[in-house]
Amino acid sequence: MYRFAPFFLTFCALLSVAIAGAAEPAKTPLAKSMDQGAKCCLAWLNPEKDLLPTGGYEVAHDTGRWWDAMLRYEAASGVRIPTQAEAAMMANLHRLTDNPAALLASGKCNP
Repeated sequence: MYRFAPFFLTFCALLSVAIAGAAEPAKTPLAKSMDQGAKCCLAWLNPEKDLLPTGGYEVAHDTGRWWDAMLRYEAASGVRIPTQAEAAMMANLHRLTDNPAALLASGKCNP
């Protein structure tokens, strides 16, 4: 479970650098708010639980919301989802949809 902890800190740091940008013009209030939202989405991932979004409404529901928010952020800002976060959340997505209906369900991670 703790194998993602070092990567979690790394991808948060990388996202902060990517969001801050080196020679970017001043950001609009909307862009700053979007960056803040993306940072919150990454902070939501729990390194002790394979980077599942715990502590929210419900893990399966929150996984769908996380993907929706981060993919929209990526499309609007051009800032890529950190590789470690994307890989972990893709694995979580596969785990949560491993059922006959292929629907997001938390039974595999919350027995």
